[in-house]
Amino acid sequence: MGASIIHAYARYSARGLCGEIPIRSIVNRLGHRMKAVGWLLAATPWLAVVAGVTVLAYAAHPTMHRRRRPAAAPYREVTKPTLVGSTGDQSTLDTESDRPAYVVPPPPAPCEKSYTIHDSYELGAVVGKGSFGTVVLATHRSSRRPVAVKIMDNLSLAERREAMKEYTLLKRLHHDNVVRAYECFVHGPSVRICLEYVPGGSLADRMRQRRLHEREIHALASGLLRALQHCHANGVVHRDIKPANVLLLHPDDLESAKLADFGLAERIFLGPLHDRSGTEDFMAPEVKLRRPYGTPADIYSLGVLLHILIADTPPRMSYCPRRRAIAATLDGHAYRHVSRALRLFVQDMLVVDAAARPTADTLLEHPYMRYGSWTRSGSTPLLL
Repeated sequence: MGASIIHAYARYSARGLCGEIPIRSIVNRLGHRMKAVGWLLAATPWLAVVAGVTVLAYAAHPTMHRRRRPAAAPYREVTKPTLVGSTGDQSTLDTESDRPAYVVPPPPAPCEKSYTIHDSYELGAVVGKGSFGTVVLATHRSSRRPVAVKIMDNLSLAERREAMKEYTLLKRLHHDNVVRAYECFVHGPSVRICLEYVPGGSLADRMRQRRLHEREIHALASGLLRALQHCHANGVVHRDIKPANVLLLHPDDLESAKLADFGLAERIFLGPLHDRSGTEDFMAPEVKLRRPYGTPADIYSLGVLLHILIADTPPRMSYCPRRRAIAATLDGHAYRHVSRALRLFVQDMLVVDAAARPTADTLLEHPYMRYGSWTRSGSTPLLL
């Protein structure tokens, strides 16, 4: 440090002697340098003391002696027998995410057996088959309550998520006109959903026997509209309303009809739907054209179902270039045996514009639903 100061002094002095820098400026610059060096030397011990105290305090803090928690393990599929929504001692997990809701029981003792559907239910005869799998009749061992078990095997991860979504949606719905879900068992690629057993068969089976009278159509529409009212109030769109998905407690008790098969159902709280899903003949125009849609699509499907009950065939569909939409055309000849009020009621549900289509609440207050339009015998309709 001293050599550098002397060197700088000699350099500035030489420049000063040559007339480049005044001698006074050289003295001022040397003074400022000496002050800065003095301040630094005076502050160094204090800085060292502060640093040492900080290190000692940090090392003595109690949190330094705690062990770090291990990182969370990545999500993996459960391969052990699992139970969701059990009514027994198992806990219930009800999640809104797309990930399947799995509840993993504790590992069994070496001499104990894993908990499966056979521990709670006695499986019986097959009562139905479809593309999803098989439906068998079962009996709860303790309560002796009959249930319908929907069996789905060899499912991919995406298919298992869809099956679990159907179960979670049904657990949210509690209505007399909606099939109830009791329990769900997951074992590897297999899913078992225990549903309410409805012994009267489906509406499709009932339609094969004979044509429904207008009084029976009124009772059926009342029950299904109440079911849709409850579903839509909970943000659920069924998306597959058709006779095969309407179950009856008794073939002659149509007002207690139950809406079933929520495999294509979706929630709409996150926004409108866009995918083309459902049965072709029962799709609303906005669904066929892949436009955003919601609960009005179910109202249109119900209108198609009622039209089939009256005319035995789906309504004729035609593309309207002016509206850029698909419109339904009703056959007036097919409606000759029903009242004008019923025809207007069905027409309201088959409106092309989804925004102008009435809701389930509005349709339940429709004059046809409130007062009916038939005589006491039910054979000769009254024209309103």
